[in-house]
Amino acid sequence: MISVYPGANLTVTAAEVTRCQPTVAAADILLMQLENNLSAIQRMVDIARAAGTFVIINPAPWQKVSAALLRKVDLLTPNSTEATLLSGVTVSTFNDAMQAAAVLHGKGVRQLIITLGMQGALLSDGEAMYRIPLFPAQPTDSTGAGDAFNGALAARLAAGEPLKQAALFASAYASLCVEQPGAANSMPLYADALARLQAHPTLQVERIDRQNAA
Repeated sequence: MISVYPGANLTVTAAEVTRCQPTVAAADILLMQLENNLSAIQRMVDIARAAGTFVIINPAPWQKVSAALLRKVDLLTPNSTEATLLSGVTVSTFNDAMQAAAVLHGKGVRQLIITLGMQGALLSDGEAMYRIPLFPAQPTDSTGAGDAFNGALAARLAAGEPLKQAALFASAYASLCVEQPGAANSMPLYADALARLQAHPTLQVERIDRQNAA
């Protein structure tokens, strides 16, 4: 279990955000979550957009966000609960996730990945939808799985991988994370994630036939 007392997280000032501008402008990827005050998050996204930096938002812990903010995000990565809250569609299956994705694209979201636990993940780029497979694992603690997935995803995108391949690597990386207790201490090495990816060559990103989705 992770217990959070937000404290200073919700008091980030405009001046503090402005001091980050050179770093954000020099970056390829800005990965954010919703554990800060929305005013700071919005300001940081605006800085990134002005600099042409690719923006990923993992909408956790949940806060209600505006459609205007969603339209500025290049990639949104909710889990099933967050996708439900964002879209109004109860998400428990791939079909549900596809419906939620369609709603979110209607709100201006360009690309999104909805993580679905044991069902893997749904990737939607606004033109097609794909199933990201779940890699075999011996789960011990899922506490840091979302952080592992998002961090690995951002790292591989920054390395120049296409989104589908980056998401596949992130799935392999997260499968290793859940085999260890804790959060930060459970993050695997790149080499170990690459080995898991290579150990399961049949697990690939699959385009979903919307008519026959399970």
